[in-house]
Amino acid sequence: MDKKKFDIEKYAMKYHEIKTKYHSLDAFTQVLFLLALSIYVFGFVAQTTMFEVYFGGTLSGFALKLMMLLAAVRAFFSLERVKELAVACGFSAVLFLLYQFKGDSLLTLLGIMAIGCIGLDYKRVLKTQAITIGITVAVAIVASLTGTISNLVYLKDQVAVRDSFGICYPTDFASYLFFVFLFFWIAWKKIPCWVSLVLSIPFMIVVHWYALSDTCTICGIAFILVLAILPFLKKYLIDEGKFPALKKCMDCLLILAYPLLAAFMFLLIYLFSREATSGNHGFAFKFNAMITGRLALAYNAFVKHGITMWGSSLTQQGNGATTFDMMGYDFVDSSYPLMLLRNGVPVFILISIVWVVLTYRAVRTREYRLAFGMGLIA
Repeated sequence: MDKKKFDIEKYAMKYHEIKTKYHSLDAFTQVLFLLALSIYVFGFVAQTTMFEVYFGGTLSGFALKLMMLLAAVRAFFSLERVKELAVACGFSAVLFLLYQFKGDSLLTLLGIMAIGCIGLDYKRVLKTQAITIGITVAVAIVASLTGTISNLVYLKDQVAVRDSFGICYPTDFASYLFFVFLFFWIAWKKIPCWVSLVLSIPFMIVVHWYALSDTCTICGIAFILVLAILPFLKKYLIDEGKFPALKKCMDCLLILAYPLLAAFMFLLIYLFSREATSGNHGFAFKFNAMITGRLALAYNAFVKHGITMWGSSLTQQGNGATTFDMMGYDFVDSSYPLMLLRNGVPVFILISIVWVVLTYRAVRTREYRLAFGMGLIA
């Protein structure tokens, strides 16, 4: 027993000696990992611009392989974080196993990030992605306004004109703006909420009056409400400890936002199916019209593919990158039913659990910008 204990201590000392000696290498791998992640995101976003970048998929594939290599190196430098590394490796192993069934690169990305981001400040990750997406979209905007690439415009209700500003579709353009703005607010914590509130005015003008994105408008309004009330919540509920019951309720809603909203979405789809079959058009039909048919598209996909353990291979037809109406439009625009349909029950449950755990950690460490941001994304 003493010999084993001595061996463990010897190996531990050797590990710390190596880590101390190559501390700069650890920091360098962090930078490389963030750079590889940015290349992956750039490749993805570039494919959705009207630059018609055909190498985006190849670029993202190269970045994914580089991230996998760097994640292995990052795992070595994270050996002292035994619990975090064990959980991350378990999570990654499950996703890689499920990847064998589906071949969805998103599963691989999530698994790699789980290991590669150990010890990384989440704010650095968000800053990197905000800058990458922001610059790519900004270039597309300038190029579309100068006529270098197409600025596709669409008619809404045969009356209003929707601009896409160099992106393949107005909704994608509005979504990119929302995520850049949200990541900016979460990552740069020293910038007061009132500054972000002022910046939200031009954001809402572009999203609502130019892109005409109803979903992003709703998310934008919710974001503005968070920006307005969070300083008061932080002062009275978090810092001064007043109204503990209200704070507990707020924390629970933030932690359970993902499963609660998922359940609400599936309930709406179920109600829509009942109203569709009975012919009694009520709340669900009206809500479906308000969110531009998303309930109907999800319901039709469930009828066509059903719910399977390992998901189904969905071939979706959208209207992006062209102003011609495509026959048989069946793009499922809601994340919850799409994830369940495409990746199956285990992935959906696993992502839900991880989301709840991460939000719980954000609440416990009083990272309320991150917690509210995750709630808005959910």
